[in-house]
Amino acid sequence: MILNRNTVFLAEQDLLTPPVRAALAALARDRDKVFTKTEAPGAPVRLAADPACRAEAYTLAAGGGALILTAGDDLGVVYGLYEISRRGGGGLFICERPVQGALARLVFER
Repeated sequence: MILNRNTVFLAEQDLLTPPVRAALAALARDRDKVFTKTEAPGAPVRLAADPACRAEAYTLAAGGGALILTAGDDLGVVYGLYEISRRGGGGLFICERPVQGALARLVFER
């Protein structure tokens, strides 16, 4: 899975609170500063609420060709978005982890 300048962020409308919108704007700004223009499609990042997740907590997982950020509340989403920005801002980042018995690969392409 490759996240690049063409990566889009997908979320249900009720998850797009003002703090989440501000974090998405900051992440889009960072993405456009760090990543060069490319014709390659970027994997989507899906934002989802998880009531079972505690407040301010989040998880990042790869699945179905997307990076999935689930969080217990909007602050968890914000923290997760800033973690994506932190990991991608330094250039090339590769994170390999098992997902449903397969090896998922997350690559930030510069």
